Order: sequence, then C-alpha cells, then structure tokens
Amino acid sequence: MNTQAVETTARLVPSAAMSGPELYALRAAGYEPIGIVFGVAAISMGSRGFGRSVRAIFTKGEMTAVSQTSAEARRTALARAEKEAQELGADMILVNNFDVRDVAEIVEITCTATALKKAGEFKAMPIATATS
Repeated sequence: MNTQAVETTARLVPSAAMSGPELYALRAAGYEPIGIVFGVAAISMGSRGFGRSVRAIFTKGEMTAVSQTSAEARRTALARAEKEAQELGADMILVNNFDVRDVAEIVEITCTATALKKAGEFKAMPIATATS
C-alpha cells in the first residue's frame, strides 16, 4: 500500500462529509474535525455459508450466513476506522456512512467517518429562526 496516499487521505478536510450546520454544532459542542478516516473489511462466508445462502433463497426467512458475515464486516470496518482516527490523535469519530458491496460469497464494507478532537467546552448555540 502506498503510505503517502494514506497520509494524504487521512488529512482531508471533512467539509464534504458534513453540512455547515453539522460542523457548527460540533464546534459548539467543543469538537474540532481533524480528518476523514476509513475502515474497510472484505469477509467471505466460505463455501458452506454460501451454500446455505443459496438454499435459503428458495425458502422464506433470514439468510443468517449473510447477516452474520455482514455484521462481522461492519464491526471490523468500524474498528479499523477508529484505529485510524486514534493514530491521528482523535478523541472520537462520527460515522458518516457505511458502504456495502456484496459479491457472491464476499461482503465488503467501507466505513467513512470524521475524526474529532476535543478542542474546548460546550458553548450554547444561538437559536436561529427563518426570519433571523
């Protein structure tokens, strides 16, 4: 993997991931966005899980092999995004989206999140109206 590409990606300004009011609310809550982080997990159900899933297509009910694989991939992707945020010095992350791709027996999940650093104390936000 190209380390320079990873470093550049981790330092992107998260303005595209959040609206102006969301950024304002974060700053009012005392958090500063420090970058966008990603976590990716591609997990296979294996041939047994795939076989069970194909048989389940013809019956009514949950496809547990797919559900379990998706849940595992989501947890792994989230953990990887959190780890990348910690390496940036973030105190927490705000998940922007989970992108799911399911190809045959492989589930790939990408977690995109904004890394946040505690920068101050909560400030009361002014209430705006449509006429102000």
